[in-house]
Amino acid sequence: LHDISHTAARYVVNLLQNNFTMAALTRPTEATYTIHENVTVDTTDYEDHTFCGVMFPIEAQSILPVDHIVLESVSIRGALGKLTVWVTKSGANISVDPDNWIQVYEAEHDPSWRKFVELKLDTKIKVRPGENRGVYVHSKMQGDEAIVYDNQKADYTHQDNFLTIYPGLAHVCNKPFGRTTMWGYGNAWRERREFVGKLNYGAVYKLWNPENCTAFGNKFQGMTRALFMCQRRWESPMSRLPDECIFYILNLCRWDWANDEGQFVMNRSSSSRTTSDAEQLLLHQQGTQSDEDSDEDDDDEDNSNAPSFWRHRGHNWARARYYPTRVLYDARRIAHASVYSQHHHAHAHAGLFDGDNDDDEDDDDSSYEEA
Repeated sequence: LHDISHTAARYVVNLLQNNFTMAALTRPTEATYTIHENVTVDTTDYEDHTFCGVMFPIEAQSILPVDHIVLESVSIRGALGKLTVWVTKSGANISVDPDNWIQVYEAEHDPSWRKFVELKLDTKIKVRPGENRGVYVHSKMQGDEAIVYDNQKADYTHQDNFLTIYPGLAHVCNKPFGRTTMWGYGNAWRERREFVGKLNYGAVYKLWNPENCTAFGNKFQGMTRALFMCQRRWESPMSRLPDECIFYILNLCRWDWANDEGQFVMNRSSSSRTTSDAEQLLLHQQGTQSDEDSDEDDDDEDNSNAPSFWRHRGHNWARARYYPTRVLYDARRIAHASVYSQHHHAHAHAGLFDGDNDDDEDDDDSSYEEA
């Protein structure tokens, strides 16, 4: 009986080891719930133009610890008709080449001039932080009243903690990705146009893991340090828990449970943010043409190379000719802060800072100006 019980116990142990893993050792990296927050983006509406379609890029922000956002629907207004919605394939360049796009919606709608009509996508689009995807809404209706859109008014059509919508192109052909205009000549694409409508998307947050701790706010990081400091003290009940259990507890905490504010995290991220390729694209548009073009045949000559900026999405094209002013400004500000930081630490180590001494402050200011 002793041998049988020993064999059975060993069998159970082997079974558990081979088929079960402690949850603390297999922490997920993203939330298991599908959508944690639903956000509706409502763009500015000046009703500048109507025509067959509008194409624009979107970019998921890396400000908050978001694993990805999920684009669920697009809302537009106008004469509508038979509508299709397209998005670029993951990793594909945003261009007017139909091979880079997939269709995610098709249906026919009655006219709606004042109320936005929601187009729920057949396939939800997942966009990772820092990733750019193109969205193209098109109508096959004859004429020039199908979809309302605007002239470009600013660098961004919309920007929040999760998503940036950039200006893009208007399309004046009733065939998706068509190259001919309704009057038979000229280019079918118009630059510096903005999407008018709503985007409905959800945000799925990252879950805490040691490798992405710095993506969370300062208060959350402080809470993490406090837990491990308690664990290292023998008199604390937390000392009985191994590291893996602390990891698992933190993994179950949402990013704002430590009372971190999204605005603070946004400001911290924006201080080290570099100009993206999409921002360079906007500077290129603004540097080449004005904002007051109309969508009639008199601007065909100005727009003869309209889709060109969609093709020039390489890393060096904008840098060679239109180096972003924002990059120069950020570089100057960072260098300014770096000089001050080095000066401050050098004097601190030399014992030159003596509390609130006014004479020392004057000396510091003069030394700083020289630096």
